Amino acid sequence: MNSTPERDTLGSRVSVLLGAGRSGTTLLYKILSMHRDVAYVSNYVQKVPSVPSLAFANRLLHRLPSIKRRTWFLEEGGAYMNSKRIRVHAVVPTPFEGEAIYRHCGVPLTPVAGAVPGLEVVTRLRSAFAVMLGAAGGDTLLTKRTANNRRVAWLDAAFPKARYIHLVRDGRAVAYSLLRVNWWDDHTLFWAGQTPRQMTAGGADPMELVARNWVQEIAEIEAGLAILDQSQVLQMRYEDLLTDPVRQVERALDFLGVSMDADPAFRQLLEGLNLRPAPESWRKRWSESERGIVQNLQASTLQRWGYLVDAPTTA
Repeated sequence: MNSTPERDTLGSRVSVLLGAGRSGTTLLYKILSMHRDVAYVSNYVQKVPSVPSLAFANRLLHRLPSIKRRTWFLEEGGAYMNSKRIRVHAVVPTPFEGEAIYRHCGVPLTPVAGAVPGLEVVTRLRSAFAVMLGAAGGDTLLTKRTANNRRVAWLDAAFPKARYIHLVRDGRAVAYSLLRVNWWDDHTLFWAGQTPRQMTAGGADPMELVARNWVQEIAEIEAGLAILDQSQVLQMRYEDLLTDPVRQVERALDFLGVSMDADPAFRQLLEGLNLRPAPESWRKRWSESERGIVQNLQASTLQRWGYLVDAPTTA
C-alpha cells in the first residue's frame, strides 16, 4: 500500500513492542510508559474503545509520577500480571494491551497469512491512534499486544515508518513461566486453534506445548520483522534489561526518539524499581527429562538467539 508524507509522519510517531508471552513485555511497556513523552493505550481506552480521546487521562499522572510506581508495579518492581491491583489502583490510567481498540478498528486476532488490511481498517486504525496520541500528548504512542506478533504486516500498512522493539527471553524460562500462569490452560493457541486444556485432554504433553508455543511466537515475530527496513527494529533481551536496566531503557528510549532526561522524575522512578537478575527457576526445578523435552523442541531457535551453545540435551 502506497504511503504519503502525511501518513509517514504519523507512522514515525507510533511504536510497537513485540515479544512472546511471558518475555517481560508488560514490564518493559510500563517502564517506557512511565516517561511523560511516551503515550500509551490505557485501561480507559480499553474499556471504551469507541472514544480514543479518553487517552487524555494519561496526562493526569504527569504531575504525580510517584503514583505510577505505586499503582503500575508490584512492591518488588515487577508488573502486575497474575496479581490483581487493589480497587483504588484500578482507576489509575495504566498501560493496557488494548485489544479492544484493535477489535473496534476491524483488526482480526490472527490475520490470514498474506492478507493485508483494507482501506477502511487502515483509516480507522490511523484515526484512533492519531486521536490517542493527540489526547495523551508525547512524542510517540507505544502499543504492546501479544497478538501484534502476528500483525506486523497490518501495522506496517497503517503506520509506515513505525518503530518496533522486540524483547526476547530464553525460551526455557518462558516455557517454565507459562506453566505457572492462571490463563495458560484456557488460552487458545493461535497455531493450534485449541487451548492447552483441550490438547492435553487429547493426549498432548504439557511440556511440549509450552516449548512449542515460544518457537511459534518467535517464528511469527521474525517473519513480521523481516518485511521491515531494519532501521525500524530494535532487538532487546529480557536478561539484559534486568542486568542493566538504566542502560537498556535509555537505549530503548533513544530508539523511540525520546530523551530519558527530558522527564526529570523518570530516572529516579526507574532506579526505584530495583530490577535485578535472578536465578532461573527452570534450571533447578525441572528434571533432566523435562529439560530435555523443552530444549529439544526449542534447540534451533535457542541457538539462533544465542541461548544455546552446546548440543541439545536428549530426554
